[in-house]
Amino acid sequence: MNKRVANVLGASALAFGLLVAGCKTGDQPANDTGNKNENPPADTAKSAGGGEAFQPAALKFTAEEAAKLAPDMKKELLDGQREFAIRLFHNLAMSGEFDLNISPYSVSTALAMTYNAAKGNTATGMAATLGYPKATLEEVNKFHRAQLAAMLSADESVQLAVANAIFANKGKTFKQDFLQRDSDYYGARVQALDFNDKATLGIINGWVKENTREKIDTILDAIAPEDVMYLINAIYFKGPWNKAFEKGRTKDADFSSPSGILKVKMMHSRESLPYYDGKNFQMAELPFGEKSRYGMVFIKPKEKSPAGAGKDVLREFVMGLTANDWKTWTDGMKTKTVIFSMPRFKLEYKSSLKPALSTLGMDVAFSRNADFTGAREQNDLFISDVLHKTYIKVNEEGAEAAAVTAVVFATKSVAEPEEPVRMTLDQPFMYAIRDRVNGTILFMGMVNTPRE
Repeated sequence: MNKRVANVLGASALAFGLLVAGCKTGDQPANDTGNKNENPPADTAKSAGGGEAFQPAALKFTAEEAAKLAPDMKKELLDGQREFAIRLFHNLAMSGEFDLNISPYSVSTALAMTYNAAKGNTATGMAATLGYPKATLEEVNKFHRAQLAAMLSADESVQLAVANAIFANKGKTFKQDFLQRDSDYYGARVQALDFNDKATLGIINGWVKENTREKIDTILDAIAPEDVMYLINAIYFKGPWNKAFEKGRTKDADFSSPSGILKVKMMHSRESLPYYDGKNFQMAELPFGEKSRYGMVFIKPKEKSPAGAGKDVLREFVMGLTANDWKTWTDGMKTKTVIFSMPRFKLEYKSSLKPALSTLGMDVAFSRNADFTGAREQNDLFISDVLHKTYIKVNEEGAEAAAVTAVVFATKSVAEPEEPVRMTLDQPFMYAIRDRVNGTILFMGMVNTPRE
């Protein structure tokens, strides 16, 4: 991982990650989505691997369509989603890595699709973690649909693309209403593939590469024998600054990093920007596109960040940040003339979110006690992992970013891996040689002074 732009990357991750932002109805085989929607959002096509593909209509919305859906984007769900974003960011910031870039929107969307399969305590834990403990499943789905419509119809000068997919092991059966909801509300492409076919890995990673405009090549390294389904979200963002930096003003400069003084290409501008002067930090926002619907917020703690080993000023600041703080500060920004300087940077990040999500309240979903009978009649599914990859590049012209989140479903039939224990015979010990069938002890002894 690139560790060249530590403190600013923490702020930029915060900016992009947060702002770019039942009953059984009959199981369906994985090669049959059972689509009976009155307004079919898809047609059926053969994939390169021979699996059936259920292709939703392109995820595009007009401003009029978005306006009709707007009442479903309830404030309490927006607040809950923002709370989840901050809590997830906190947890991952504690890992100790210098640089961090996540897409809370991508994670939230992939897990909302997954939530459609959850029942009982599994659903309760997921709802609490994701920030909608009191909402109905229908309210959650409608919220995500309205949010997606609002974002995709906002500004044609900014490129924003969102894609969702369900890749299922061919021959496994899943409930029609589960597949239909994820197709209807999230535009999810549903495709059955032979997970034993070596070509399947390439097909799934190919979808990832295509839907991130080749910024992220893969999300899966291999397909495990117990894997039966992948729910994947991909998001791509490319926005030109409302006012681009002048390339001629970009100069070499020093950057005070925890790893020492770094030489960076520092961009400079003087312009009117939304700005907030906090007690112990500065905050400014650079808008994107013609309509300034999207913006990238940057936060710099006022306390000097020492180069090299020492106090981690930014991490301490991040760990004290709350969702209420974020809303108060962003709502409180006022337009000021700002002489603004920042380095160009690029960052690629990947992480398993299983530890973080387990800590945040989703532990049951990752256990053998998980209940995902909303997706499958047999109670044999659990989440084995949630994989997350991101990319971001910022320069004089604007910012380009992409993210992928994959929820990995596996069957409970394979024994749950256990953490190894360690036993070192480095002090006196006892031993015995025995018949393991009838228990006869053939030899028994103790060793205090082992010699060869």
